[in-house]
Amino acid sequence: MTRLVNVYRSSRRQEMYLYVDAAEDLARVPADLLGRFGPPVLVLAIELGAERRLARADARQVLA
Repeated sequence: MTRLVNVYRSSRRQEMYLYVDAAEDLARVPADLLGRFGPPVLVLAIELGAERRLARADARQVLA
């Protein structure tokens, strides 16, 4: 199973990223989290599968 995922970086905190389903984008991200995250900056859109290696996250956890 694969899913198209958008990856956003925080404009306020270094090394903080959000992985979201591209179809829903930021709609399900709680407002308080976005408030602490700051304006999100899109850095990557990828087709993510369970076997894909990510530098700072486990692909299975991101998909869950």
